[in-house]
Amino acid sequence: MIFSKQNRARRFLVQANRARDYRRWSEAAAFYARALALRPGMAGIWIQRGHALKETGALAEAEMSYRRAAELDPGSGDARLQLGHALKLQERIADAIGAYAEALSVEPGLDAARDELLHLGALDALPEFGQSGAHRAQRMAAAQTAGFALDRALRRWSIEAPRAITSYSAFRRDYPVCPPDGEAKGLIDVLIDARRTIPAQLRTTLLSLVDQQAREWQAVVVAPELADDPVASLAQVDPRIVMTAEWPSDYAGNRPYVLLTEAGAMFDPQAIAWFDDVAGRYTPAGAYADHDAALPDWRLGITRADPNLFPMFDRFFLASTEEPPLMAMVQRRVFAELDVSGPADAIRRAALLAAGEAGPVAHIPRVLVSRSLIPKAALEGEDDLVRPLPGRPHAPARAASERRLTVIVPTRDLPDLLAPCVRSLQARAAKPDRLDILIVDNRSAMPETHMLLKDLAREARARILTFDEPFNWSRANNLAAAHSTGDGLCFVNNDTEMLSDGWDVLFDGALDDPSIGAIGARLLYPDRTIQHAGVLFGIGQGSPIHEGVGEAEAAPGPLARWHVRRQVPAVTGAFLCCSRSAFTAVGGFDEARLPIGFNDIDFCLRLRALSLAIVYEPAIELIHLESKTRGFNRTASSRAWDHGELESFYDRWGDEMFVDPGYNPQWSAIGRPFEGVREPSRALVASHLDRSVRLNPWKASPRLS
Repeated sequence: MIFSKQNRARRFLVQANRARDYRRWSEAAAFYARALALRPGMAGIWIQRGHALKETGALAEAEMSYRRAAELDPGSGDARLQLGHALKLQERIADAIGAYAEALSVEPGLDAARDELLHLGALDALPEFGQSGAHRAQRMAAAQTAGFALDRALRRWSIEAPRAITSYSAFRRDYPVCPPDGEAKGLIDVLIDARRTIPAQLRTTLLSLVDQQAREWQAVVVAPELADDPVASLAQVDPRIVMTAEWPSDYAGNRPYVLLTEAGAMFDPQAIAWFDDVAGRYTPAGAYADHDAALPDWRLGITRADPNLFPMFDRFFLASTEEPPLMAMVQRRVFAELDVSGPADAIRRAALLAAGEAGPVAHIPRVLVSRSLIPKAALEGEDDLVRPLPGRPHAPARAASERRLTVIVPTRDLPDLLAPCVRSLQARAAKPDRLDILIVDNRSAMPETHMLLKDLAREARARILTFDEPFNWSRANNLAAAHSTGDGLCFVNNDTEMLSDGWDVLFDGALDDPSIGAIGARLLYPDRTIQHAGVLFGIGQGSPIHEGVGEAEAAPGPLARWHVRRQVPAVTGAFLCCSRSAFTAVGGFDEARLPIGFNDIDFCLRLRALSLAIVYEPAIELIHLESKTRGFNRTASSRAWDHGELESFYDRWGDEMFVDPGYNPQWSAIGRPFEGVREPSRALVASHLDRSVRLNPWKASPRLS
């Protein structure tokens, strides 16, 4: 009887495997179930049944199969890995992270589970994460002794060493800034703004300057209130320091570069060496580095936090951010033209913007200075601290022009979505009469849709363009653009709803700037979490992703980047605006190779290839009803289509799709963006620097054929 059951189970398995090989998933799942009814203790077959069920979309049943396999084989990491996949597809991310972590705990060499945790941003679930360099090295050595293979994924860990942003201070202790490759050339004079400061802050700055590894520098300290303070005696101790009561409008130094900073800035020992090396190697018009905050304690040492990791030079971001770089180096000729009457941060901001007009501006992706905070014990005394002067710029108000703007909205039925989309665009516009609303009707069949189109044509003066062809997003928008009448084109998904009053004025203002190729908006999910704050390149597995996904509406992001106007590699086509001339210059969207996906990203890259900027404008805000997990395609056919378009996209752009000038290489490229930091390799730092000193580091270059 037992022999008979085994034979019957074997026959069912043969039939199941044959059906699996021919991708007949429902049939395969049924045969696996019949085999398991006879031999329920086969853990591997429960996994195979789970695979077949997952392919049919029966995710809950697949989950139960994987759980049964894990119960039967407690040492199987694969069963838990597959369980994690099924949970992820059901949008149960927290449960999926638990399954992947359990898979890694029972099978430490299972790098597929490690990669899944990285891509989901669950860095704290990894055993290597958050440990010191020495502890991590011990674990890796133990793994080798135990026979675990250190393949590509584990070697990547040893190079990138991602650490949670919450352990940033320990990370900085483990990874001090390394010196540059070049030798000191003595090209820099330092100007320290010590107006409206206290002696302790200036003392911190001067002592850190004296401790520089590079010895060739001169420093002028503007300290009108501190001429008789003991801190001024440091100028007598070190002849490289000069104290003055007035900001020198015509700086008397003789070196070709001036490095601007302020009292309270604590130089890294390698700071002058790095700026000096960049000045000699690239001769840029200007340069800046990253900074953090440092809280000193005479017993416990320095605690560091709040890393300000800047993008490559971006005049939009620099003009918008509340906190410009704490160190700004510019050529002497640039400094000579500056207005130095304002606060220190405003002078540095103006210096870098002026340098950007004069030539390339290098970004050094190293934390070379810290904003020294006042220790808590010192704050217990009488408050004589002088607060910094405000320096945040304010954007001037704009008046609406008479320029006509065409709004293009493709739709196929969905009248409940289309109505609030179109009506909100018109209701929120400052000058709705100048909007040319063009609805592209792609084979709508519902009577309610046709009634709505008639209503919109009457009340919103919308024009209806019939598009009686198979769905092709790129072609639908190209045809609509050909029928448009506006100087500006705005492509809008029908599942959006405008929230911002005067959005048309902001778009209209962008058309006045010939350097702007396209602008995108800040998109929110219906629950008011972020759906899009620009597009990021080179994160995780490499495919472009939306920035800020799932974060709270009020979350600012690093350097408040989700709240400020800035350049991005691309923006989503759910709301994308451009001038007619820019659209024509690149030939519109690619309707042949990219009819469904990546067409908006490709369009932005082609604009960037013409040295035009792609700008994220957070003042334009919409609700977007797209699913938070739209990326999880549930059928093999849809996944294959996506991969095909991604391949076409990569064939055109190559490694350009992995380069994001706005993403500092000190942020980890694995896991959720901005949740981990890493020590970038010298090659990565050099590559970033080389690109940053291009006249336009945001310019994209297609792959050479």
